[in-house]
Amino acid sequence: MEKRLLGVDTNITQWQRRQNANNNFTAEVPYDMELQRKQLREFLDDLQTRDQRMMLATLTIVHTADTLEELNRNTKAIQAVGQESLCQIGILKIQQLDGLNTVLPVGDKKLCLSRTLTTEALSAFVPFRVQDVKHTHGIYYGQNVESRNMIIADRRNLLDGNSFVLGVSGSGKSFAAKSEITNLMLSSDADIIILDPEREYTPLVRWWRFQRRAMPISMPWTCTGTMGKSIPL
Repeated sequence: MEKRLLGVDTNITQWQRRQNANNNFTAEVPYDMELQRKQLREFLDDLQTRDQRMMLATLTIVHTADTLEELNRNTKAIQAVGQESLCQIGILKIQQLDGLNTVLPVGDKKLCLSRTLTTEALSAFVPFRVQDVKHTHGIYYGQNVESRNMIIADRRNLLDGNSFVLGVSGSGKSFAAKSEITNLMLSSDADIIILDPEREYTPLVRWWRFQRRAMPISMPWTCTGTMGKSIPL
């Protein structure tokens, strides 16, 4: 990597010398050469400061279909997903058998194809490297940033089930809380207590009372209180 960076710096220096020889002292370095030097420097800095290593890896995807049309359609869909992450996925035209033998769990690589990846990037493809949360009776909480898999969690099965929602105004805090409450209402028999001085969750509670059951603790909220009603403090 250092030799490659040195070669790019040499090419830029030679280009600048040619421009100076033509009395063009204000010429700027071409964008592609400057971009290549910037990317190499960032990559080399990542290897040195974060203790990364460069590894040769072969990533092979095998998918099947019942018909040729479905196979071609699925292939284009997979390639489109890769292009969204600036990853070009090629097709093994006459190496399908070698590709199939490569993905078999026997440790025999049949394809003479490989590319360079850092240890951090390569770790995302190791199944036991990424820890996913997928409980049987859990609800959706988001997406794992490493594996891109859904996070299906049941707070009762977690070491610490407490949580809080933070965000600026209009970022969706109430929507996230209402979504979680609705999922809990529909998927479990948990007792849900909502302290809502601003009456923001009243439509949700009314809908739930109509669907199944809900017991208002204080409605309306008064300072004197009446029999059978609690006064929130």
